[in-house]
Amino acid sequence: MAPPRADAPSVDPPDAPPTSRDTRVPRGERVLRSTGRLFTDLAIAMVGLGVVVGLAFPSFAHLLGVPRQYVGSPAFALACVGAGVLMGVSSWGLARTVVGRRLQLLGGQLTSVAAAIEVSGLSGRLSTGTAATTAAASSASGSPARNGLSVAAGALDSLLDVLERGKRLQALVGNASDVVSVVDARGEFTYVSPSADWVLGYPPQELVGTALLDLLHPEDVAAAQGHVVALFGGAAAPVVTRLRNRDGTYRWCETVSSDLRDDPSVTGVVLSTRDVSERRGLEEDLRRAAFHDHLTGLPNRALFMRELAAAEAAREAGGTPLAVVFLDLDDLKPVNDSLGHDAGDALLVAVASRVSAAVRPGDVVARLAGDEFAILLTGDGSAATASTVAERVVASSSELVRVGDRDVRSGLSAGVAAVATAEAAGIGTLRAADLAMYVAKTTGKNRVVTFTPDHHHQDAEQEQMRAELESALEGDQLELGYEPVWRLPDGPVVGYEARCRWHHPALGLVPADEVRAVAEQSGLVVPIGRWVLGEAVAHAARWRAEDRSAPLTVAVPVSSGQLERPDLAEDVAAALARSGLAPSSLVVEISESSTDPRAAGARATLAALSALGVRVMIDDAGTGTASLAVLRALEVDALRVGGPLVAGVVTSSQDRAAVSAIVALADAVGAEVLAGDVATAHQAAVLHDLGVVLAQGPSAEPAGRVVSLGRAAATVVG
Repeated sequence: MAPPRADAPSVDPPDAPPTSRDTRVPRGERVLRSTGRLFTDLAIAMVGLGVVVGLAFPSFAHLLGVPRQYVGSPAFALACVGAGVLMGVSSWGLARTVVGRRLQLLGGQLTSVAAAIEVSGLSGRLSTGTAATTAAASSASGSPARNGLSVAAGALDSLLDVLERGKRLQALVGNASDVVSVVDARGEFTYVSPSADWVLGYPPQELVGTALLDLLHPEDVAAAQGHVVALFGGAAAPVVTRLRNRDGTYRWCETVSSDLRDDPSVTGVVLSTRDVSERRGLEEDLRRAAFHDHLTGLPNRALFMRELAAAEAAREAGGTPLAVVFLDLDDLKPVNDSLGHDAGDALLVAVASRVSAAVRPGDVVARLAGDEFAILLTGDGSAATASTVAERVVASSSELVRVGDRDVRSGLSAGVAAVATAEAAGIGTLRAADLAMYVAKTTGKNRVVTFTPDHHHQDAEQEQMRAELESALEGDQLELGYEPVWRLPDGPVVGYEARCRWHHPALGLVPADEVRAVAEQSGLVVPIGRWVLGEAVAHAARWRAEDRSAPLTVAVPVSSGQLERPDLAEDVAAALARSGLAPSSLVVEISESSTDPRAAGARATLAALSALGVRVMIDDAGTGTASLAVLRALEVDALRVGGPLVAGVVTSSQDRAAVSAIVALADAVGAEVLAGDVATAHQAAVLHDLGVVLAQGPSAEPAGRVVSLGRAAATVVG
């Protein structure tokens, strides 16, 4: 609220206690008593004057020639005094009658004035107060003087009360933070309170005669006119509009109206207006925070879904076509892990800017969550435009982004869906675009895929597989198979890698790679990984119990999701304790993308595993971001060369060079190198020549080197 002006008169609050003078005698009664004493004093003065005249008259008569024997007689002196007294009494009576009637007339006039002032004071009370009551009572009985005094005193008392109330009302209106104004039938101000000076910058007299519409923002005129229509109908709610300040700016104001056109003392509409600019600004900030992403400034998921719902409603009502582009930033996690989350945020801001620059005016670009963005396009040709926009955005993602002192490149996978195609598949347009984006991401990344109904069928099948896999974990449909690991060039077998397979009731045996893919998509990779760990450790313990001469190890793949969980080391320790297997017989395989030493959670988990005595192997070495510093920080025991490099070592000099570099890296940190997916003896010979010491694969195992696992064994893959 605005503070009261310094020059505004101070008044007692309406509920201030009356003064001691007021509690003794009412002001009208005091006037009546004072006037009554006036007539008493007048009577004494006139009678006294008559006595003086009577006493002085004999001497005056002698000067006029009346003989002394007459003027000096007691009878003459007594007669003169009596005549003087009679004259004083008569004069007093005449004066009292004349003055009383005059006072009665004055009282009536004061009564009318008090009533008029009270009505015009906008107090809403139409009684004439004490004066009217006194006048009516005085007209019934009593002398004219007494009646006149009573009427005048009561009217004066009422007039003083009304004047004080008017003065108090004027002070309250003058000090109020709200602007109180009256607008006539022409829409012009006939009265404006002083608060207009500090609310809108206008002196009140400058606004009188000005049209209200001249102060309104052009965009708010329609709302104000609708408010006036509702007001004349008898039910108008407060209206918020922008009013022009004297400096040319606009202030948000809330106005409450009262129709007093039929009140003769007002004859207009009374407006009470307050400045709500600060509140409006806060509401806008809250609304923006609720519907916009704080990092990029783009609309968030909530606002995008609202815009999408409106577009779908327009589609149903008038057939307006629409299309959605779903975007996912490729490989944001490595940027966060290697450069920090501030760098990742900078990359997201740069991508948001590029996406916004690629769309048409009116298209909606939103950040849905994390590294996911979406574009909503409406109107004719929206499907074709969506594909063009998606291609343009994906192409722009190949440009380097400067993040701190580093140049970063991160691709985008895009899915495009038109509403007609999505409706044909029986799903929403956003869901269809999401499915197309997933296909783009799983078939090469940094590309655009347009949704077809087949994508929905595939997704439905995968969703069913995810649900069935959860049941498989609970229904003992999973089993472990093992791929042997042997020492090059031709043996012996030194260990096995656990491979989780699924005996599907309808599909038969589902391979381990497919089981792992479905588990990662469904979020079951952690519980399945825990089950694999427990089973593999238990099997290895039984193998060692049956043949203590074979120092076999068992390798268990661990996903990045498991590695980031702080309870992984506890699960490993519990499995080892239950089985009695030596920690050195367990190998934990982690992917190279999980090896950033700045990932505090993964680093702590690996340190805890090393403290247990468990061996750590980096899977698919050479395909990620592992360096000498990273490997030293993680204290790894082995590096596993991925299948693509192994497949090319016979024919490609570049692949042989890559394998040699990995061997050199492993030698530098004191780790062994294992080659995976070895399929031929030729591959095994070349790998051995390059310095690889271990091999893994079902079909290239040397003949006669299969270890008999006995009745405690699970199936050996091969």
